[in-house]
This record gives sequence, C-alpha cells and structure tokens, in this order.
Amino acid sequence: MDMYMYVNFAGTCREAFQYYEKHLGGKIGMLMTHGELPGQSPLGPEWKDAVLHARMSLAGAELAGADIPSAQPMRSAYLSLNVDSD
Repeated sequence: MDMYMYVNFAGTCREAFQYYEKHLGGKIGMLMTHGELPGQSPLGPEWKDAVLHARMSLAGAELAGADIPSAQPMRSAYLSLNVDSD
C-alpha cells in the first residue's frame, strides 16, 4: 500500500517544502512554478513565482503540494491510498 498526501498553500509551498527537506529529511523530486507552465497561467502574472506543483519523498510516503489562492490552513490537505487489491 502506498500513501500520497497533497497539501495546498496560499503562497508558501516552496518555503514549506524546503523546510520539510531540511528538517524532516524529505527529498524534493520536482518543483514547478506557474511561470514555468507552457502558455499563460490562469492565475495571472502575479502568481508566476508561486508553485504549480511540487513533489517529495518523505518518510516512505509521497507528499505533493501547490500554491492556490483559496488555500486555508488545515482545510487544504488530501490523502490518497493506492492498494493492490480490494
């Protein structure tokens, strides 16, 4: 069984992932900003440095995250489990 966690931030995703990497032993495997998105971000140019998608391995699980305008602390976290059978 694999567990995946997805957390939304209101502009602090990069800082959070760097903190997790430094203090919790995680390893950032991917980080892409809205400015790196081919074409124009639907959120506008002020979000160009915000994280579109980040992913890291942390304590045997995968953590993903992003910056979104409407993220609220403790209300923007999602867990997914991948299992081999029913």
